[in-house]
Amino acid sequence: MPAIHENTVSEYRVRPVTRYVVTRYRFLNDTESQKGSCGSECLGEFDRSNQAYAVAYALASEETRTRELSPGDERVMYPQEVAETSGNIIGDAIESVLPQAVLDATR
Repeated sequence: MPAIHENTVSEYRVRPVTRYVVTRYRFLNDTESQKGSCGSECLGEFDRSNQAYAVAYALASEETRTRELSPGDERVMYPQEVAETSGNIIGDAIESVLPQAVLDATR
C-alpha cells in the first residue's frame, strides 16, 4: 500500500444498495502546491449492514493505527451505522416521512 500524505482525509461509509457496499473516499489537500485530488473506491459488498459496518469500522481503525493518528483525528472518518431496509429503499424512505394516516389511506 502506498504511503498516505499526512494531509489526506479518508472517509469510510456504508451504503445500502441491493447489498451493503463499503466504500472509501479520499481527499488530498496539498497545501504546498495548493492543489487537491480525490477519489472513491469500493472495498467490499455484504448481505447485511452490520457486516459492512464491522468491516468499514475495522478498516478505519487500522488506517488510524498505521498512520499513527490519535483517536478522533478528523483525517480518518469512521462509518455511521445504516439501518436494515426491507429491500425497497425508496418505499422505506417514503414511509419514514409520511404521516401514518396517509400511508394507511394508500394501502
